[in-house]
Amino acid sequence: MGPTQNILQYELFHVGSEDGSLGALMAECFDRVADNLPLAMAGSDLGPGIKTVVRLYDTDEQVTILVHEINALKARVEHYCNAPRSNAFTNAYARWQIRRTYKKIDALKFRVMEYYLAYIVKARRGACNVARETWRHTFRPAEINELHDLMRAAAATKSFWLFIFEPNELLADLNKSVVDLM
Repeated sequence: MGPTQNILQYELFHVGSEDGSLGALMAECFDRVADNLPLAMAGSDLGPGIKTVVRLYDTDEQVTILVHEINALKARVEHYCNAPRSNAFTNAYARWQIRRTYKKIDALKFRVMEYYLAYIVKARRGACNVARETWRHTFRPAEINELHDLMRAAAATKSFWLFIFEPNELLADLNKSVVDLM
């Protein structure tokens, strides 16, 4: 019998320019690739340091529920943005609702990252499995000594994407998407 829990694929980005310019972002990516090139030449199969991609099982389905809530809140923001406004009062009310909803979204995204850390801690205790992406965009089981690095990767994250797939093997190449968070 195969796995029954959804797969969470966290993509933790470690680049992002302070001024938001594409040139600064590209320079930072180039620097990270150049810094990690000697590791690749020495035989390391990990990526260039631009992002860390990790897969694990959503053991209690809480992350899937949170992502559905976040996407519902994003739809509400879109509704507020597109709603007709006839005067200054309704315009101010819509802006207030949008700000309030984005605060809720940010709080839920924080909880999604807390679950990532909790799952990594469980993996350090041997209670769950974790897979990480290689240079060749394939996945391999994370070694026990890499789990601390995966926790540090979360601390160094500037932004993240999350893809949730139907139950399957962690190392599978083909997965069916349930929902995503970008």
